[in-house]
Amino acid sequence: MISLRALARSAPRTLSRLSTAPVRRHAASQSLLRSPLASLRPRLASAFSTSVFRRAEAANEVDEQLSAKLDSEIQFETEVKDNEPTPTSVNDFIENGPFEVVDVAGQEEVVLKRTYNDEQ
Repeated sequence: MISLRALARSAPRTLSRLSTAPVRRHAASQSLLRSPLASLRPRLASAFSTSVFRRAEAANEVDEQLSAKLDSEIQFETEVKDNEPTPTSVNDFIENGPFEVVDVAGQEEVVLKRTYNDEQ
């Protein structure tokens, strides 16, 4: 079983080596016969794309829907923040925890500071 599997796995590699070997030799001999300017010409590559063409109208519609959903999420979070008090577990951690919370109004970053032995 293992020998059949090894043979099946090595066969494609062996066949590809045999089929490309004469092409390589032929290409090498022809490269000597080409003019020096032939190597300066740009080589054309075929265009390849896997993306689906989207119409601009459909893209605008999706953008509007996404924007509306994000606005509703922001509004919901703002309402929850204003109506509900901070959970007691969070208040307990802030008051009794080893960290000092540094929250500057107007900035997006909140810093936690702690001193442990000689480290800060």
